[in-house]
Amino acid sequence: MSTRALSKRPPVLQGTKARKPLQTVSTDLSRYDRLDPFAAINALRKLLSLLPTKLGGCQYKMTPEEHKLSMHLLMIVEPFVGATPSRHNISRQPTEILDNIAFYVDSKRDLLSLALTCQRMHSIVFPRHFDYRVIKAKVSSIRVWNHLIVHRGLARHVRRLEVLDERSLESEIVPSGIATTDTDVESTDDELEIHTKQEKLLVSAVARMYSLHSFKWSCTHSLISIASLWPTLLKCPLLNLVDLNDNTMFLPLGDQDSEEEGGSSRAKKTPIVRSY
Repeated sequence: MSTRALSKRPPVLQGTKARKPLQTVSTDLSRYDRLDPFAAINALRKLLSLLPTKLGGCQYKMTPEEHKLSMHLLMIVEPFVGATPSRHNISRQPTEILDNIAFYVDSKRDLLSLALTCQRMHSIVFPRHFDYRVIKAKVSSIRVWNHLIVHRGLARHVRRLEVLDERSLESEIVPSGIATTDTDVESTDDELEIHTKQEKLLVSAVARMYSLHSFKWSCTHSLISIASLWPTLLKCPLLNLVDLNDNTMFLPLGDQDSEEEGGSSRAKKTPIVRSY
């Protein structure tokens, strides 16, 4: 073979391109800002796109450092993706619907669980429902009865009502935030006007408690009789438990029957509570 032919033969590596170095993604977690989800998702996309370029059995496989990085990037992106509520999320419903959902929950314990589900339900359950399921107050607490009369929509949330005796040392359970002015008994009212006012407000408040389930009367030292409240209680459609603790619930009749023998007379006692 001539030297001229050998000179025309191209070298073995002539015309080949040098192999590009493999691209990598930094596995240093401190380089990724937790408040920058766009940089995190771009780094995650780049990391996944490099998996097919790996050689041999390492193709489509992550190293432990890369796997740790991918989980870190997902944790950065996830809160920003979850911040967009789903259209079918309960918290996206109108306030009226959420209020009706809470209305059908009777137990205060269940109401508390419902309120802790999200901030939207918390703002509805407190104080529209949770503070009104149980009311325990004295007849003289005019501010409570006046509040329930004015706010008819809140009075319908009461499930249990207990009227305490005026001498009772038991603590009252009333909705928070009720003003103690403008509705209390005025100092100019005499005793008769005070009790008339208390009876009128109490009856009007109970008349608005359409969902009342339980009622307890524990007044033994009051000029107001359960007889004035009883017709209103009979109109409560859901009332199924009545507990009366009153030593004046049995009243004598006007006429007394005289016994011919013994010279003694006995008054007939008729109970206020009757069977219907």
